[in-house]
Amino acid sequence: MTRKVVKKEQGGGKAAAPKKAAAAVKAKPEAAKPVVAAKPPLKRPSPATAPRSPTEIWGTKVAMVVSEFNKEFTDKLSEAAIDVFQKAGAQFERYDVPGAFEIAGVLTRLGRSRRYDGLIAIGCVIRGETTHFDLVVDQVREGVGRLASAGDVAVTFGVLAADDRKQAADRTGGKYGNVGREAAEALLKLIPLYRRTAHPALVQTPATAA
Repeated sequence: MTRKVVKKEQGGGKAAAPKKAAAAVKAKPEAAKPVVAAKPPLKRPSPATAPRSPTEIWGTKVAMVVSEFNKEFTDKLSEAAIDVFQKAGAQFERYDVPGAFEIAGVLTRLGRSRRYDGLIAIGCVIRGETTHFDLVVDQVREGVGRLASAGDVAVTFGVLAADDRKQAADRTGGKYGNVGREAAEALLKLIPLYRRTAHPALVQTPATAA
């Protein structure tokens, strides 16, 4: 009796399985598993589409009263304050007065006008040989303080009282920073608080975003 010899495919049954699977996919492409596409990376918002600051949305308008006395220092104080307002998108107007003594009177008039969301006093008084220094500093402190404590408008104090010119230089852009910048930054933080605590009839309507 003749035996029937069955030849096995080279490589065994395991090697034949992939060939059969490939042939099935070729005959029926829909049988192949779908390829999952990679998710695109999340896009970060560009600076152009970032939300605007509260000062830009509300159209903040501030006024600075700047003393011309010791101008080399008051200019540095006012320039630093202006830089803060410009970066925040706030509108500003500057009013120059002869000396620090006159700051409080002009600030009071501007506060009564209700044209501004905030006011800032800018000045520099340097101690001399007489008591004139104390008289001027007391007048500015009391006048501006009275306006601020009334609570009708946000007010900050950027008047520097220094014993000598070195102290003034150190605080108008020197190693101790700039008092004008600090007063401007404080004013922009104070204005939204005044708005939130105002009588509803006095709250401004938000400006339309450009």
